[in-house]
Amino acid sequence: PLIAETGGLNAMIVDSSALPEQVVADVLTSAFGSAGQRCSALR
Repeated sequence: PLIAETGGLNAMIVDSSALPEQVVADVLTSAFGSAGQRCSALR
């Protein structure tokens, strides 16, 4: 995986080989883990 600090405008790129359950889990963890206070959190 690549985690980039982009000034708080963070995106997740998902391609067709991704498992939907894993994508959902990763989005929720990134957006709400640490109450969204990490600079790498999804917006």
